[in-house]
Amino acid sequence: MTPHRDVPERRRAREGDHMRTRILITVVATAALAAMAIAGATAEEAPRTGTFNTRAVALCYGRSDAFRKRIEAMRAEHEQAMEAGDSTRVAELEQWGPALQDTLHRQVFGDAPIWNIIDLLEDDLPAIAERAGVDAIVVPIHGRPGNGLVDITRAMVEPFDPDEQTLAMMEDLMGTEPVEME
Repeated sequence: MTPHRDVPERRRAREGDHMRTRILITVVATAALAAMAIAGATAEEAPRTGTFNTRAVALCYGRSDAFRKRIEAMRAEHEQAMEAGDSTRVAELEQWGPALQDTLHRQVFGDAPIWNIIDLLEDDLPAIAERAGVDAIVVPIHGRPGNGLVDITRAMVEPFDPDEQTLAMMEDLMGTEPVEME
């Protein structure tokens, strides 16, 4: 996984990265579907498109070592800012914690986008697609598996090394509808 960058001045750059990732995923999926249509491919020859449950991916990320390390790093930075008397940075970091918790809560239980988590998986996506036997990955699941759509949720969460309890929670979560949030 790529280390997470959470420096406020890089927020705009991350938003541009998110947009590029979204565009790339859309272009790849569109190209695969267009190629299928042009070639007159049958269902057996159709490109396989991987889809996944974004809420499950957010849950596994929130319970991962990568997330814990991120929290620990921010806590250490908060402590350093306090020792240095950097009240501006202390205030930023004190706002960051509750904001992160709210975002993750909306991603797991609601339908908030998970582009920040997808960015962490960017380097893993080609290997995930290969292991899952799909030609493209699109987000989120907009259809049912079948007709070229393959649910690759399990493959998408593997980089976060979820334990059995997390996987059980993920299965339960996937059986529920997102909660509508303001």
